Amino acid sequence: MGGISAAGKLQAEGHSVTLLEGRDRLGGRTWTDTSLGFPADFGASWVHGASVQNPLTAVVQGLNLRTEDHPDKQLCRYDKDGVKYNANQVAKWELWCWDAEPGHGATGTLEQFLRSYDPAFFNTVEGEMCLAGWDFNEGSAVDLVSAAKIYQSEVEETGGPEWLMLDGYVSLVNGLVQRFQSAGGTVKTGAKVTQVEYCMGFGDVSCTANVTYTENGSSVTQSADAVVVAVPLGVPRRQRLAPSGDDL
Repeated sequence: MGGISAAGKLQAEGHSVTLLEGRDRLGGRTWTDTSLGFPADFGASWVHGASVQNPLTAVVQGLNLRTEDHPDKQLCRYDKDGVKYNANQVAKWELWCWDAEPGHGATGTLEQFLRSYDPAFFNTVEGEMCLAGWDFNEGSAVDLVSAAKIYQSEVEETGGPEWLMLDGYVSLVNGLVQRFQSAGGTVKTGAKVTQVEYCMGFGDVSCTANVTYTENGSSVTQSADAVVVAVPLGVPRRQRLAPSGDDL
C-alpha cells in the first residue's frame, strides 16, 4: 500500500499525481481473495492497536470500513491437515511464537534461533506460518525475547482493540484508491516502470524527471516534477533496482 498511501499524501498537499502500478491490481502484499464466497486475506488482515495513536484508525473510520473487535485470544488455529488445535496445542504454539522465556537469547538471526529452538515444529507447515509472522532482518542478531518485547511494547504503546477487517484488507486499499481518484488523481495499472531519469536543478535552473513505462505493450515516457518510487524491501535487497549516476 506504499504507492497509494504516498500518492494520497502528495495529493493532499496540493500536487497533481499519477500513480503507476506494475501489476493489474493495487495493494502489493495486501491481497484479499473472495473466490470461496468470503474474503480471505493472504497479506495484512488486522489493524493492531486501533487507538488515536495509530494513524490507520482515523483512515479506517474516515472511509467507513466495516471492522470487528476481535482479540487474538479468540482465534482458532488448525494444523496442515485441517485439524483444529486444542487448548494445550494453542498454548504451546503461543509459547513458541510469541512468549519465549528469558534466557532463550541467541546470537544468530531470529529465524536461525527459532529453527534450532524446536526443529520438529519449525520444519512443519504450521512452523513455517509461525515464522512468516515475523519480519526477519537478514543478518540481524536479534533474539526471540527482544523481538517479542518490541512487538509487545508497540501494541501496548498504541493501546486500543484489535480490529479485523470484515470485508478484507482490500477494502482499505479500494477506499484509498476511490478517494484518490475522486479528488482528481490518475491510476494506471499494468504500467511497469522500466526507467527513471532525473537531473538536479541549480540556482534558478529547474528540470523535470522522465519516467518510462510500458502500457498496452508500448513504451511510454512521461515527464514529472518529481518521482516517488515505492517498492518492497525485498527489491533492493535482491538488487533488482539498477541505480546509476553520480548523484546516487
